[in-house]
Amino acid sequence: MIDTIHMYTDDPSTLDSFDINCLDSCKLKYGDYGYYQCGTLSNFLVIINERKIKIQGSLTKYFLNNNIKNMNRLQIYEAFQKLENALGIPIGDFRISRIDIGVTFEMNSIVANYLDTLIELPNYAIEIHPNESKYFKNGRKTLSFYDKYKECISNKTLTYTLSNTRKLLRYEIQIQEAYKVLGVATINDLYKDKYLGKLVEMWKDYFHKIKKSKKLIDVELIELNKPKDFDSYLACIGKDEMGKQETFNLLNKLCDANKIDRRRKSDITKRIEANEMKFCRTNKYVKELEDKVDRHANTFI
Repeated sequence: MIDTIHMYTDDPSTLDSFDINCLDSCKLKYGDYGYYQCGTLSNFLVIINERKIKIQGSLTKYFLNNNIKNMNRLQIYEAFQKLENALGIPIGDFRISRIDIGVTFEMNSIVANYLDTLIELPNYAIEIHPNESKYFKNGRKTLSFYDKYKECISNKTLTYTLSNTRKLLRYEIQIQEAYKVLGVATINDLYKDKYLGKLVEMWKDYFHKIKKSKKLIDVELIELNKPKDFDSYLACIGKDEMGKQETFNLLNKLCDANKIDRRRKSDITKRIEANEMKFCRTNKYVKELEDKVDRHANTFI
């Protein structure tokens, strides 16, 4: 699941023992902080100055030659060992500054159908590229959903597929300034169940925080046994327009302003959930994607 990773060390002994000749290419450059060496090792960018070594790139591309296929835990460990051997220095204590957790799914329908079901994520800006990608962004995290096959075609990269299908959806969460989101961590932490499990749970939980489209049951299928059932159906339409999270936020504001008490808020919340079950059904594309995300997260650790 680990794709792009940025890591660094400022350990003097590691800096002294690093042999720049291990790199495929290297150039001397000048920047805001003086001279530095900038090189490559396969698809990794390596930057060295007198204070730090920084390494940036896709771990999955490095180990599997592409990031369409998904790495398991053993492969993640083997990939870091391969990188460590190629660099000739230990990287276990390198600190993580950015990490992306991503998985490519083989879907039953075209990717655009699934992108259309992803509506909003509270406190995140949304960026849409029609039929190809959808991003939910804030300052430190980005949730990306996109057509992996189309990306490969446009970039003229390897188009290996899971079973010769073009219906490939990529979901990843990109964590910038990882130490502010997850705390200070090193490469060694990625070998531990606790830390890796935290990453996987974040990847899953943020997916479930996204508001997704649900379909109101067709009018001819609705049974309105009581007059108040019609009011409940109209309330479902309003909630769907407003968004479930905003609906609950409104209830919280009313409670905080003493317009309703906590018991009444709880009763209304339960009624909203019950009406949603009664008058709405899950979009089949939502259900398929939710099942795939949950299954992958639950079986990865």
